[in-house]
Amino acid sequence: MIRLEFIVFLLIAAPVLADPPQPAVVNAVADVYRPFPPDQSKLGGIIGARLRANSEGYIERVGNAANGGPEEQDGTLLDAAAYAYEYGRDPTINTVMVRLAKKLIGSQASGGYLGAQSDTEHWTEKDTSIEASDLLGLLNYYRVTGDPAALSASTKLGDLLVKERQKKSGEEAALFSVAIEPMVVLFRFTDANKYLQFCNSVAEAWLHAKTPELPATYKNLLILNGLVELYRINGDSSFFRAPLQAWTEMQASAFALTGIPAENSNPEALNACTTGAWLQLSANLLRISGQAVYGEQLERTVYNQLFAGQDAKTGTVLAPVSLSGIKAPANNGACAASEVRGVAQLPSLVWGRYGNGLAVNLYTDGRATVRLRRRGIIHLYTETNYPESGTVLLHVEPDHPIHFPLRLRVPDWTRKFTADVDADHFVGKPAEFLTLNRGWKRGDTVKISMVMTARTIPGIRQFSADVAVARGPQVLALGKTFNPDISDFDSVVLYPLDSAGLQLTPMATNYAANWMGDQAYTLDGTYQGRKKKLVLIPFADARNYRVWLAQSKASTGASAR
Repeated sequence: MIRLEFIVFLLIAAPVLADPPQPAVVNAVADVYRPFPPDQSKLGGIIGARLRANSEGYIERVGNAANGGPEEQDGTLLDAAAYAYEYGRDPTINTVMVRLAKKLIGSQASGGYLGAQSDTEHWTEKDTSIEASDLLGLLNYYRVTGDPAALSASTKLGDLLVKERQKKSGEEAALFSVAIEPMVVLFRFTDANKYLQFCNSVAEAWLHAKTPELPATYKNLLILNGLVELYRINGDSSFFRAPLQAWTEMQASAFALTGIPAENSNPEALNACTTGAWLQLSANLLRISGQAVYGEQLERTVYNQLFAGQDAKTGTVLAPVSLSGIKAPANNGACAASEVRGVAQLPSLVWGRYGNGLAVNLYTDGRATVRLRRRGIIHLYTETNYPESGTVLLHVEPDHPIHFPLRLRVPDWTRKFTADVDADHFVGKPAEFLTLNRGWKRGDTVKISMVMTARTIPGIRQFSADVAVARGPQVLALGKTFNPDISDFDSVVLYPLDSAGLQLTPMATNYAANWMGDQAYTLDGTYQGRKKKLVLIPFADARNYRVWLAQSKASTGASAR
C-alpha cells in the first residue's frame, strides 16, 4: 500500500520534478526591473492573505471540482495555477495544474484545436481568443514544469494558428492579434521562425487597422501586451510605441481612480478581464522601463480594483465591480479566472532586481532571498502593516558586506517620504524611486516613513459635482455595514476641506468576526441635513457601498450636487 501511494504521488508530481526549460531564444530587449523568483519570496500582510484566499478559496476549489468549471476558463485557470504553484510549491496546486493540463491536452483534436472547439471552415475572433488563452496557459505550465506533453500540444496549436492565419489576407490578419503574446512565448521556447513571422505579420496588420484613439477594452489590452512581448523578443521599437502611447492615454483618463474605466456607465465594461490585462500591461512597462509611474499604477490597481473583485476570506470572485452598488458572486467564467491570475501574479510585483541593484515596488510584510549576480546572496525582511500605516522596517542582510543601490518607490500620493539607515537620512520625491546607493552589511535596517495622505479626488463626467475620498493607495467608500442607519446615499454630504486638509480618524471598535478587513475611518458630514460621523472603509472591502459622494460648498452643509 505504501509503495502504491508513493507511485501515485510520483505520477501526480512528475511534471514538476523536471528541470524548468530554458528559453531557446534570448530576449533582444533586457528588462530593467526583474522580479525575484516567486519561490524566493514569502509575503505577509494584506497581500499574503489575498494570495492564500486566492489559492485555497478559488484555484483549489474550482480546479478540483468535479466539472472543473466552464471550458472557456481552463487555459486562464491553468495559467493562474502555474503562477500560484511557482510561488508556494503547494502539492495541492500541483494537482490542479496537472488535472487542468491533462484536460486541455486530452481535448486536442487532430487539427490542433483545444477544448470544445472542433474543426470548422469559418475561423472566428472568438475561436482565436479561446485558443490563445489555452495556449498561454499550457506554455506557462510548461515553463514551470518542463512537461514535454504541454509543449507538444502547444506546437500543434501554434501550427494551427499559423495555418489559419495564412487563409487571411491584408488587414484580415488582425483577427489573430489577441494571439500575439502566446505565439511570442511559443517562439521563445522553440526558435521556430514561423511563429515569429506570424506575430510580425499579425502585429503589422493590427497597427495598420487600429484607430488613433484606442478604447480601453480587454481585447485591446491583450493585444498591447502581445506587442510588448514582441518588442521584447525582436527589439523592433515600432511595436513598442503603441503600448506606450495607449497606456499613457488610458492612465490619464479611464484608469485614473481604481484601475479600470470606472466612469463607464456600463457595468459589463468593469470586469476582471480588463483589470487583469491592465495590471499585466503596467507590469510589463515597469519591467522594460524601470519607471516608477508604472509601479504607481500597479499599486493603485492592486489595492483597489483587483482586491475589490474577490472576497478576501473565501476567494470567491465577485461580479463586475463598479463604484457603487452591491457586490455579488460571479459565475466562474473566463473573467473570474483572469481575476485569479491577477492575484496569483502579485509576488512578481513586490520587489526585484533593478539594474545592478535591488528595488522595492510594493510595500508589504514579507521576506525574500536573492543572489545579486556573482556578488553574493542578500536576504530582505520587511515588517509593516501597510497600508494601514506608512511605517516600514526593511532589514537588509547580505551574506557579506556589499555595495549596491537599493531603490524604494515613493508613492505619488504621499506628501512626505523618508528613509533612515545608520546615520544617513534620505528624502524621497513623489512618483520617483529613491536610491540608497551605499555599502550594506548584516544588521542594516532601513526605517521608511511615509505620510498616508488623505485627500479628495474630483469626480468626472456624471459625477463631476462629487468627490471620492482616498487615503494612501486606497480609495475609500461609504458602506452600509458601518453606517446601518443610512438608507439613502444621495442624502449624504461631506463637509468641505478646511485649511488643515481632509481629516480622517481611525475608528476604534471591534470589527465583526466575518468582516474581511480591519480598516475603517470616520469623517464629518451630514445625513438628511443633520451632522453625522460617517464611516468610510476601503473600496476593496466594501459590499454595499458608494464611492462618489456629494461635498458641501460651504460649512452650512449645502450640497454641491
